[in-house]
Amino acid sequence: MRKYKILLAILTALGMVDPAFSADLLETYYAARGQDAVFAAARATQRAGQEKLPQGRSQLLPNVNLTANSTFNDNSVQYHGAALFRSGNTRYNNHGYGVSVVQPLFNQPKWLVYSESRLQVAQTEAQFKSTEQDL
Repeated sequence: MRKYKILLAILTALGMVDPAFSADLLETYYAARGQDAVFAAARATQRAGQEKLPQGRSQLLPNVNLTANSTFNDNSVQYHGAALFRSGNTRYNNHGYGVSVVQPLFNQPKWLVYSESRLQVAQTEAQFKSTEQDL
């Protein structure tokens, strides 16, 4: 009977103890990537830096301007002739459209902006890789 009480006490004690869970290195790394504030800030900075390349490239693209107008005219006309008196109203619309496209052949400041944007993208990539290594 005594053996059963000891066995019951041991089984009860084992039931109350939570088993220790272990986490492997990859699970810890992926959890840190998903929840680390410094890494999230570095990722956001990297994404913002990647947008500098399309912005720099846009400086080299043509500039297109489209204009349009419409004017309604309502004129009262009176003619005084030798023995003839005429009057009347004229109503009409004027419409105008225009398109202009400007593409400089070479604009050194804009090429420099584009080259600088490529370097900024490389810099943000390097900073992100450094933060990733620190994680």
